[in-house]
Amino acid sequence: DYKVTGVQTCALPISKWNLAPEIQEMIRAYHADAAGEAKSLAIVRLADALAHEVGTGYEPGRAPRGHLMPGDLALLGLDAETWAPLRDQLVVVMEEAVMALGKLSS
Repeated sequence: DYKVTGVQTCALPISKWNLAPEIQEMIRAYHADAAGEAKSLAIVRLADALAHEVGTGYEPGRAPRGHLMPGDLALLGLDAETWAPLRDQLVVVMEEAVMALGKLSS
């Protein structure tokens, strides 16, 4: 049996999209579940968890649960109380971005 990993799944698109090497490495690290202390990796996990929570890019009710590593909020200088209003603002921005991208394809 051959199991395809998240790292393997994302490798081809990120190389074809001609993303900056730093962004490619961050995507690989995220999909490898790297537990690094990098703030940028914590930001990616936080954004991904939020996208999954609100269902961005998924059919309604079909988004998998995003995952944060313990300490991601603290690494970014946040706690649950400060994260809540930021989260709400980000949801609005994400919805606006999705609508704008949808208009590009029509």
